[in-house]
Amino acid sequence: MGVRCIRHRLVPLFARADRAHRNNISRYRRLLRTKLSTLERQYIERRLSEEEAALQSLSASTFPIVLKEPRPGRPLPTRGLLLVPQDDFTL
Repeated sequence: MGVRCIRHRLVPLFARADRAHRNNISRYRRLLRTKLSTLERQYIERRLSEEEAALQSLSASTFPIVLKEPRPGRPLPTRGLLLVPQDDFTL
């Protein structure tokens, strides 16, 4: 089994996991807008936090490079990332 075959199997798995976490996060946020007991609210808030952490971890492992906004006063680049000077972005 080649790398390409493995990659084609992993991408849908990551997409399904990502979708599941996002759906759970939406569900928990929707539940938090309803009338809940203190205990129920605490449980939902804890589950929401766990789902957000899981989504962040999945995203970090799938897309490990994160670009933040350019430093203040610096315009957004208009050319490819490989041609952008290193000091335009902070990592």
